[in-house]
Amino acid sequence: MNSIVSIDGRVWRRVSRIIDERYEDPRRRKGIQKIARRYLSGGTCTAIADEVGLTAERVRQILRALGISRLQGGVSLRTARRQLLQDKDRLRKLERTARRDYRCSHEEVEKVLAEWRAISPAYRRLPHWSHRSPLHRFRVFHASASRHRRRRVALTLPEWWAVWKDSGHWKNYGRGRRRHHMEVRDPTRPVDVRNVLVTSSLETAKSSVRRPSTRRKAVAKAARKVKTAARTTARKRRTARGRRA
Repeated sequence: MNSIVSIDGRVWRRVSRIIDERYEDPRRRKGIQKIARRYLSGGTCTAIADEVGLTAERVRQILRALGISRLQGGVSLRTARRQLLQDKDRLRKLERTARRDYRCSHEEVEKVLAEWRAISPAYRRLPHWSHRSPLHRFRVFHASASRHRRRRVALTLPEWWAVWKDSGHWKNYGRGRRRHHMEVRDPTRPVDVRNVLVTSSLETAKSSVRRPSTRRKAVAKAARKVKTAARTTARKRRTARGRRA
């Protein structure tokens, strides 16, 4: 029977000291050490009994006399080690997701969530509360800025959350009257913490009225050109018809 998992060194030193004190016969001591080692490495009492030629109850009595608890070996040990490996694998996946989606560590993501829950203690009673979390809204902002508007986004989730928290308008997040959203200051520059601001929809509308965008100007100019060309063509046709008459 091979060792299933590694033995806890501290537990084995204590058990080995007890065996040396209680058993003087070298052969007897070696057999007890074999039983204890097999159990502390994840073996069951039944499997150990079949290997050494004893009953499972006798093996349990020996282990109890050595002070080895059920949680320190056997199936419980294998289950605990398996759970530990699963937790490590889960944390590794969460860390990979945090780096890919939020540009930060999983610990920083948990910190942002804790701060959001402190601001919104009744967040679970809200309808669609997961869509109101900073994680979902950061992904929406990142997708809108990078994929739809073709901008390079260098903003991380903690930086994005710090901008919102400093603005004091997180509870008014959204589009519409008396709502606030995040806007990019300069579309030609990468989207980072110095190139974003939290503004209201009303302020955006006023600024767009005062300063029409470049695209709006270009569209208006093209429309004027089309109208001018149409008027010129109509005038030329009228002149040509007058000459023929």
